[in-house]
Amino acid sequence: MPRKPRLRSAAIGLSFLAVLAGGLVAAKALSSAPVSAETPAQASSAATAPVVSGPLTFTTRSNGKVEFADPREVRSELAGVLNGIPDTGEIVEQGQQLFRVADRPVVLLLGDLPMWRDFAPGMTDGADVEQLKRNLADLGFFDGDIDGTYSWHAQQAVMAWQKSVGLAQDAVVPRGRIVFLPHAVRVGDRKVGLGADLAPGTVVYAASRDTVVVSTTVPVADREAVVVGSEVAVVLPGGESVTGRVASVGEPRSEEDSSGKSHIVVPVVVTPVDQSAALPHASLPAQVTFSRSTEESVLQVPVSALLAVDAGAYAVEVAGDDGVRSVPVELGRFADGKVEIVGGDLHEGDEVVIAE
Repeated sequence: MPRKPRLRSAAIGLSFLAVLAGGLVAAKALSSAPVSAETPAQASSAATAPVVSGPLTFTTRSNGKVEFADPREVRSELAGVLNGIPDTGEIVEQGQQLFRVADRPVVLLLGDLPMWRDFAPGMTDGADVEQLKRNLADLGFFDGDIDGTYSWHAQQAVMAWQKSVGLAQDAVVPRGRIVFLPHAVRVGDRKVGLGADLAPGTVVYAASRDTVVVSTTVPVADREAVVVGSEVAVVLPGGESVTGRVASVGEPRSEEDSSGKSHIVVPVVVTPVDQSAALPHASLPAQVTFSRSTEESVLQVPVSALLAVDAGAYAVEVAGDDGVRSVPVELGRFADGKVEIVGGDLHEGDEVVIAE
């Protein structure tokens, strides 16, 4: 009787739809060529592979770029002439000058809340005041209660800080004199030059952390291989391989390749563990290898063992002493040329016929 077409790994075209929550992947758009019927004697000489039970390993490689982490723009909220700006590559720490406007410093303090109002005696309580007090304590100017009240003691601490940076000692800090950012910054490309007449909102320079990450994307079908916190291999320009950790995984998005064809990809950010090895390669390409194994053991066969018996239905051929028998199977996840078997009369150690 005529045999069903076998899914040959060399000729297969798999279009996977990843089910991100549950992890099952369905095989679709499978292209295959018919295989001629075999007699039992011929089947006995066919290539076979054992059915195995073990972790299913998902592996994918992607090309990315080494970039400085957490890029952002440093803006001036003050109007005036820019007459001081740090050099590209310089690190600005908590309490240091980000730039100068009208010969007065704009100072970096740490915090997630932007400065949205003036600090002045009589102001209402708020989380922004607590954030200011925390910075004053870090810098050695304040040792009182860190709360949201702009108290007399807080005002004295502000005046001591104002004196240290060359400002009038009046306990009033206008909006824009301080810039709150989550961390120290590395100065990037300048957007304006010395002498520029700044308006509120002007971008002065690009900035980032002083550490690097590798930004990349993976096809949505390979999402299974990417887990936040997992270790990956990063190959830097020149061939050096370093360990990285997955820092974040974004939401799927559409991205065009060089030919203009659109694909669904998942953005991933990886942090190299050895920053000293990765830092010199900022702005250069890198390759990332992601690999993850399931915690549980699953029954699995090579993809090339599958036979398409009907629309969406598959079988494998099990070779035995009496020849070959066809066994319908239900498929689970696909990974690295293997497919999980979640249903069917198939057992570990069975020999299945595979395409050569």
